[in-house]
Amino acid sequence: MNQDVKRKTKTQALIYLLKSCWMAPLASKEAAAKFRRSQFLAVLQVVPLASLATYLIIALAFFTTSEIVPPSTFIIWACGLTLIASYNLMLWRRFILHRQWARYGIATHYILIFNLSLAALLYGYLSLQLFSLLADNQRILLVAIIAAFSATGCWMFASIPLAGLLWSMLLSGVFGIGILTTSSDFTFLGYLAIGYSLFLCATVLITSNRFIHALVTRKKMRQQSELISLLLNDFEENANDWLWEIDSQARIQHVSIHLINATGKSAHELAQHDFIAILASIIDTSIETAPSDLHKLRQRLALTVPFNDLRIRVQIQGETRWWAFTGKPLLQNRQGTNGWRGITTDVTEQHQRELEMVRLANEDSLTGLANRYRFIKELNTIALSINNPQPCFVMMLDIDNFKHVNDSMGHHVGDQLLCVIARRLTNILPSDAVLARLGGDEFAILITQNVTQQWARKFSHLIQIVLAEPTILSAHSLDIRVSIGISFAPQNANTVEELLKTADMALYHAKEEGRNRICVFTSTLKEKSLHKQQLLNDLKTAIKKQQFFLMYQPQFDLQTSQLVSFEALVRWQHPTLGLVSPDEFISLAECSQLIIELGAWVLEQACLDCMQWPASISVAVNVSGVQLENSNLAETVNSTLENTALPHHRLELELTESSIMSNSSKILTMLSDFRLAGGRVAIDDFGTGFSSFSYLHDFPLDKLKIDRSFISLLDADIPGDKAQAIVHSIIQLGKTLKLQITAEGIETQEQYQQLQRLHCDLGQGFLMAKPLNAQQVLDFIADYQIKAS
Repeated sequence: MNQDVKRKTKTQALIYLLKSCWMAPLASKEAAAKFRRSQFLAVLQVVPLASLATYLIIALAFFTTSEIVPPSTFIIWACGLTLIASYNLMLWRRFILHRQWARYGIATHYILIFNLSLAALLYGYLSLQLFSLLADNQRILLVAIIAAFSATGCWMFASIPLAGLLWSMLLSGVFGIGILTTSSDFTFLGYLAIGYSLFLCATVLITSNRFIHALVTRKKMRQQSELISLLLNDFEENANDWLWEIDSQARIQHVSIHLINATGKSAHELAQHDFIAILASIIDTSIETAPSDLHKLRQRLALTVPFNDLRIRVQIQGETRWWAFTGKPLLQNRQGTNGWRGITTDVTEQHQRELEMVRLANEDSLTGLANRYRFIKELNTIALSINNPQPCFVMMLDIDNFKHVNDSMGHHVGDQLLCVIARRLTNILPSDAVLARLGGDEFAILITQNVTQQWARKFSHLIQIVLAEPTILSAHSLDIRVSIGISFAPQNANTVEELLKTADMALYHAKEEGRNRICVFTSTLKEKSLHKQQLLNDLKTAIKKQQFFLMYQPQFDLQTSQLVSFEALVRWQHPTLGLVSPDEFISLAECSQLIIELGAWVLEQACLDCMQWPASISVAVNVSGVQLENSNLAETVNSTLENTALPHHRLELELTESSIMSNSSKILTMLSDFRLAGGRVAIDDFGTGFSSFSYLHDFPLDKLKIDRSFISLLDADIPGDKAQAIVHSIIQLGKTLKLQITAEGIETQEQYQQLQRLHCDLGQGFLMAKPLNAQQVLDFIADYQIKAS
């Protein structure tokens, strides 16, 4: 059973294979018409050769058979073939040479078939006539000629299967049948001719079938190509990428819709045109690098190496765009290419983002000036280039009291102020100068012309004058003052780092001198800077090794002479320098944040010492602004009082005006909690700060300390007793606000008596007692108690 199934399956497969040799594919009416025209044209292509062969055969037959074949028969045969060949040539001329497709129709198609069939019939008729008249050996030669002639015709006309079949049957088939009916001696030749005719018919069907399949395949490929082109055009229309292809002469082989839109030319106008020339017509000539970018593309195309992201700036309908080219050579051999194929991407948005990133990396976002990174880069490339260094100088500018503007008026006012300063500086700068904002309120200027101290100082004064012009921001009137430090290269520095460092040293010195100053770097400044750096290093060691100690200055009630408290004063006993003044190391400690650790030690030691005194005597400890802003002072104070067991009411914290100007809620909360627990808060050096009294109302205060600079004027010869009036005003202000008043720096009896008459509450100074160490304080208290009793 299984064997029968296998045999049946093989038989069906063989039948299908045989059918497929001559079965034409199904096609629509429109497609069939196109296929028919292709068949017609394929046959017409060989008509000139077939017609020429016909004329030669007629001539050859005339010389070889005219004596054998009756004249009338030969004339009819020759004339018939001549007319057929000539008419076919006329069809070839009309449709092949002149392409007169409008005159083509189904009738023309069948006329050609009829002509070929009639020609085959005429050839067959003459062959039969000759076969009956020739000798036996000549008959064999005739059969061979007819067989070759039949095969050649079938091959030439096979694209139209009906023409090929009729040619075979009317020539070989009729010739074979004629032999069978006219001669009994050559029946085998008759059967052979008929069989050969059938074989040619099968060959025609197979060849025609393959021709039709080739047409179908070509049609599908064309459809696929059109579909791909459609999809490609659709893709290019809706994407930033487009394809390009050029030949070895840089002539455009594929025209993109993007290139059409960019140039305003048609696809026909762009095809086969020079690719570089087309790009040159739309390149953006407003920038100097545009021609060189195009030259780079030309150079790349001259090589055989792939490239990518080669950018060119173009103008499209008045809009600037950036195109990035990526290309791959179509290699012909090792010595050349057939052309190039690549992708172009519109990277305008990406290019703009990259430019913006570069701008942000080199520009201060607030003022639009150069930032520190770009300023240093300019220093390296312009002024301190290794190959060609130029004399120059750098000016470092710092806005005096800028922090006060931020803290009291808000950062938005501070930002507006920085922008005003940037504009004013830009307006007066030389054209070759580089202005940068290095950060915060610090600016820097690089100048490479007029590199003299005289010109630098003159320009610095101009800067101070311009910046000091009246400035009103958000209803605030601001007085802008600036400190300036100047350093020259190569006199003061040979590297960027040295130049910036020396200019910064000069700026720091200008601020130390009282701000709104101009300072040019000198070797002396460098020595001072090195000394401060060494002092700072020693300060770190001193805190670790506890090289500090406290001195205490008594404070008395000026009306009763009662000892009230002591102010703690920190001192540094340096192992080699001896006693270092607080004026030298306190500012260093604040700048380096070491004041936080030092202040915590001072607070703890003062509380421990106070516990050795009578309960009626308290201690006052100075607190830095850095401690208020950068450490958890509330926790430090509370833990210290808890560890030392000192009651809150025996501790007084002395603050400077500048340290509380930020009006920070954190500071307010801390001081309020401290006072609620019984502690006291005093403002030290009152009258020397920002002359703003608003904090007296906002902050929880207990005491004002009049600065010694005012007290020292009480016994000076000042007309109208102005000093006494100033001190009296401060005392009256304190009384009004219910604050105690302490006078600092009382050194003469006259000062003491005037303060008594003005009803000042407390006082301290060398007149009553100099600062004492811890042991001396105990002795002082004991002596005081003996005298008081």
